[in-house]
Amino acid sequence: MKVVVVLVLSVVVLVLSLVVVAGSQTSTRFVLLKNLAPVGPIAVERKLVSNIEGNSNCPNKWVIGGLVLKPDDPDHNTIDYFECRQPTIGNVFTLGKSTTVDTGAGTDGSESQQCPTDNIITEFSPNQRWTNPDNLEAVCQKMNSHVLDGAKCEDVVVSEGPWEGQDHADQHSWNNIMYCPPGYLAVQLVRVREEGTSNNRITSLRCCQVLSL
Repeated sequence: MKVVVVLVLSVVVLVLSLVVVAGSQTSTRFVLLKNLAPVGPIAVERKLVSNIEGNSNCPNKWVIGGLVLKPDDPDHNTIDYFECRQPTIGNVFTLGKSTTVDTGAGTDGSESQQCPTDNIITEFSPNQRWTNPDNLEAVCQKMNSHVLDGAKCEDVVVSEGPWEGQDHADQHSWNNIMYCPPGYLAVQLVRVREEGTSNNRITSLRCCQVLSL
Protein backbone atom coordinates (compact mmCIF):
# COMPACT_ATOMS: atom_id res chain seq x y z
CA MET A 1 0.00 0.00 0.00
CA LYS A 2 2.80 2.38 0.92
CA VAL A 3 4.50 1.70 -2.39
CA VAL A 4 1.32 2.59 -4.31
CA VAL A 5 0.91 5.87 -2.40
CA VAL A 6 4.52 6.85 -3.06
CA LEU A 7 4.13 6.10 -6.76
CA VAL A 8 0.92 8.16 -6.98
CA LEU A 9 2.55 11.13 -5.24
CA SER A 10 5.55 10.92 -7.57
CA VAL A 11 3.29 11.02 -10.63
CA VAL A 12 1.41 14.05 -9.24
CA VAL A 13 4.67 15.93 -8.60
CA LEU A 14 5.91 15.13 -12.13
CA VAL A 15 2.66 16.38 -13.74
CA LEU A 16 2.73 19.60 -11.73
CA SER A 17 6.35 20.20 -12.74
CA LEU A 18 5.49 19.81 -16.42
CA VAL A 19 2.57 22.24 -16.07
CA VAL A 20 4.81 24.84 -14.43
CA VAL A 21 7.45 24.50 -17.17
CA ALA A 22 4.87 24.77 -19.94
CA GLY A 23 3.25 27.76 -18.28
CA SER A 24 6.56 29.55 -17.90
CA GLN A 25 7.33 29.12 -21.58
CA THR A 26 4.00 30.59 -22.71
CA SER A 27 4.11 33.55 -20.36
CA THR A 28 7.75 34.61 -20.67
CA ARG A 29 6.95 38.10 -21.97
CA PHE A 30 4.32 38.63 -19.25
CA VAL A 31 6.80 37.72 -16.53
CA LEU A 32 9.45 39.97 -18.08
CA LEU A 33 7.14 42.97 -18.28
CA LYS A 34 5.91 42.41 -14.74
CA ASN A 35 9.43 42.52 -13.31
CA LEU A 36 11.01 45.19 -15.50
CA ALA A 37 11.68 48.70 -14.28
CA PRO A 38 10.43 51.77 -16.20
CA VAL A 39 13.02 54.19 -17.53
CA GLY A 40 12.46 57.20 -15.27
CA PRO A 41 12.58 60.92 -16.08
CA ILE A 42 16.18 61.35 -14.88
CA ALA A 43 17.43 58.21 -16.62
CA VAL A 44 17.29 59.46 -20.20
CA GLU A 45 19.92 61.59 -21.91
CA ARG A 46 18.67 64.07 -24.51
CA LYS A 47 20.05 65.99 -27.48
CA LEU A 48 18.56 68.05 -30.32
CA VAL A 49 19.11 67.34 -34.02
CA SER A 50 18.34 70.09 -36.55
CA ASN A 51 16.30 69.06 -39.57
CA ILE A 52 16.74 72.65 -40.79
CA GLU A 53 20.33 71.67 -41.59
CA GLY A 54 19.19 68.59 -43.50
CA ASN A 55 19.47 65.96 -40.76
CA SER A 56 16.43 63.75 -40.16
CA ASN A 57 18.07 61.03 -38.12
CA CYS A 58 19.26 60.64 -34.54
CA PRO A 59 22.90 59.72 -33.83
CA ASN A 60 23.79 56.04 -33.51
CA LYS A 61 21.95 54.39 -30.56
CA TRP A 62 19.74 57.46 -30.03
CA VAL A 63 16.01 57.46 -30.72
CA ILE A 64 13.24 60.01 -31.18
CA GLY A 65 11.32 61.27 -28.15
CA GLY A 66 10.06 64.68 -29.29
CA LEU A 67 9.50 66.89 -32.34
CA VAL A 68 9.62 70.64 -32.92
CA LEU A 69 7.50 71.69 -35.89
CA LYS A 70 8.07 74.93 -37.81
CA PRO A 71 7.01 77.81 -35.50
CA ASP A 72 3.98 79.95 -36.35
CA ASP A 73 3.00 77.54 -39.12
CA PRO A 74 -0.71 76.61 -38.96
CA ASP A 75 -0.25 73.82 -41.52
CA HIS A 76 1.86 71.65 -39.16
CA ASN A 77 3.63 69.86 -41.99
CA THR A 78 7.34 70.51 -41.42
CA ILE A 79 9.69 69.32 -38.64
CA ASP A 80 12.51 71.67 -37.63
CA TYR A 81 14.09 69.68 -34.79
CA PHE A 82 14.11 66.17 -33.34
CA GLU A 83 14.75 65.52 -29.68
CA CYS A 84 16.79 62.33 -29.54
CA ARG A 85 16.89 60.28 -26.34
CA GLN A 86 18.96 57.43 -24.97
CA PRO A 87 17.95 55.35 -21.89
CA THR A 88 20.74 55.19 -19.34
CA ILE A 89 19.57 52.59 -16.79
CA GLY A 90 19.57 48.82 -16.90
CA ASN A 91 21.48 47.22 -19.76
CA VAL A 92 23.59 49.27 -22.18
CA PHE A 93 21.14 50.60 -24.78
CA THR A 94 21.59 48.75 -28.08
CA LEU A 95 19.61 48.56 -31.31
CA GLY A 96 19.22 45.84 -33.92
CA LYS A 97 17.50 45.30 -37.23
CA SER A 98 15.71 48.24 -38.87
CA THR A 99 12.51 48.46 -40.87
CA THR A 100 10.41 51.27 -42.36
CA VAL A 101 6.75 52.15 -41.88
CA ASP A 102 4.54 54.74 -43.57
CA THR A 103 3.63 57.95 -41.73
CA GLY A 104 0.44 58.39 -43.78
CA ALA A 105 -0.91 61.17 -46.03
CA GLY A 106 0.72 61.83 -49.41
CA THR A 107 -0.79 61.60 -52.85
CA ASP A 108 -1.60 57.90 -52.43
CA GLY A 109 -3.73 58.49 -49.32
CA SER A 110 -1.85 55.87 -47.31
CA GLU A 111 -2.44 55.38 -43.59
CA SER A 112 0.12 55.75 -40.83
CA GLN A 113 1.64 52.59 -39.40
CA GLN A 114 3.16 51.86 -35.99
CA CYS A 115 6.62 50.37 -35.58
CA PRO A 116 6.67 46.59 -34.92
CA THR A 117 6.85 45.21 -31.37
CA ASP A 118 9.73 46.65 -29.30
CA ASN A 119 10.81 48.88 -32.22
CA ILE A 120 11.19 52.64 -31.89
CA ILE A 121 11.70 55.48 -34.39
CA THR A 122 15.31 56.52 -34.98
CA GLU A 123 14.95 58.62 -38.13
CA PHE A 124 12.80 59.55 -41.11
CA SER A 125 13.31 58.81 -44.78
CA PRO A 126 14.25 60.54 -47.02
CA ASN A 127 17.13 61.76 -44.85
CA GLN A 128 17.19 65.38 -45.99
CA ARG A 129 15.63 68.74 -45.33
CA TRP A 130 12.01 68.54 -46.44
CA THR A 131 8.90 70.73 -46.32
CA ASN A 132 5.44 69.13 -46.47
CA PRO A 133 6.72 65.89 -48.08
CA ASP A 134 4.23 63.74 -49.97
CA ASN A 135 6.02 60.54 -49.03
CA LEU A 136 7.66 60.17 -45.64
CA GLU A 137 8.64 56.95 -43.89
CA ALA A 138 9.64 56.38 -40.28
CA VAL A 139 12.70 54.18 -39.78
CA CYS A 140 12.18 51.81 -36.85
CA GLN A 141 14.86 49.80 -35.04
CA LYS A 142 14.38 46.93 -32.64
CA MET A 143 15.71 47.41 -29.11
CA ASN A 144 17.99 44.57 -27.99
CA SER A 145 18.37 45.71 -24.40
CA HIS A 146 14.91 47.15 -23.63
CA VAL A 147 11.23 46.49 -24.41
CA LEU A 148 8.09 48.60 -24.72
CA ASP A 149 5.09 48.34 -22.41
CA GLY A 150 2.32 48.24 -25.02
CA ALA A 151 -0.28 48.92 -22.33
CA LYS A 152 1.27 52.30 -21.57
CA CYS A 153 1.20 54.37 -24.75
CA GLU A 154 0.07 57.95 -25.34
CA ASP A 155 -0.88 59.81 -28.51
CA VAL A 156 0.74 63.24 -28.21
CA VAL A 157 -0.77 66.05 -30.31
CA VAL A 158 0.76 69.34 -31.42
CA SER A 159 1.00 71.77 -28.50
CA GLU A 160 2.00 75.40 -28.07
CA GLY A 161 4.39 74.40 -25.29
CA PRO A 162 6.30 75.40 -23.30
CA TRP A 163 9.16 73.20 -24.47
CA GLU A 164 10.38 70.86 -21.71
CA GLY A 165 13.16 69.08 -23.56
CA GLN A 166 16.80 69.77 -24.32
CA ASP A 167 17.57 73.49 -24.02
CA HIS A 168 17.93 75.53 -27.20
CA ALA A 169 18.49 79.25 -27.82
CA ASP A 170 15.26 79.51 -29.85
CA GLN A 171 13.02 77.37 -27.65
CA HIS A 172 10.96 80.34 -26.40
CA SER A 173 9.69 80.89 -29.95
CA TRP A 174 8.66 77.25 -30.42
CA ASN A 175 4.87 77.04 -30.41
CA ASN A 176 4.28 73.82 -32.38
CA ILE A 177 5.80 70.97 -30.39
CA MET A 178 5.20 67.26 -29.77
CA TYR A 179 6.87 65.82 -26.68
CA CYS A 180 6.79 62.22 -25.41
CA PRO A 181 6.40 61.95 -21.61
CA PRO A 182 9.57 61.16 -19.61
CA GLY A 183 10.53 57.50 -20.00
CA TYR A 184 8.59 57.18 -23.27
CA LEU A 185 9.86 56.89 -26.87
CA ALA A 186 8.18 57.46 -30.25
CA VAL A 187 6.75 54.49 -32.15
CA GLN A 188 4.45 56.17 -34.72
CA LEU A 189 4.06 59.50 -36.51
CA VAL A 190 0.58 60.19 -37.88
CA ARG A 191 -0.01 62.48 -40.87
CA VAL A 192 -3.25 63.12 -42.78
CA ARG A 193 -3.84 64.64 -46.20
CA GLU A 194 -6.28 67.52 -45.77
CA GLU A 195 -9.18 67.24 -48.19
CA GLY A 196 -8.99 69.56 -51.19
CA THR A 197 -5.43 70.66 -50.41
CA SER A 198 -1.85 69.44 -50.80
CA ASN A 199 -1.17 69.83 -47.08
CA ASN A 200 0.08 66.71 -45.25
CA ARG A 201 -0.71 67.68 -41.67
CA ILE A 202 1.18 66.09 -38.77
CA THR A 203 -1.52 65.27 -36.21
CA SER A 204 0.01 63.07 -33.50
CA LEU A 205 3.05 61.21 -32.23
CA ARG A 206 2.46 57.89 -30.50
CA CYS A 207 4.80 57.25 -27.57
CA CYS A 208 5.19 54.12 -25.42
CA GLN A 209 6.93 53.53 -22.09
CA VAL A 210 10.35 51.87 -22.19
CA LEU A 211 11.29 49.03 -19.82
CA SER A 212 14.83 47.86 -19.15
CA LEU A 213 15.61 44.15 -19.35
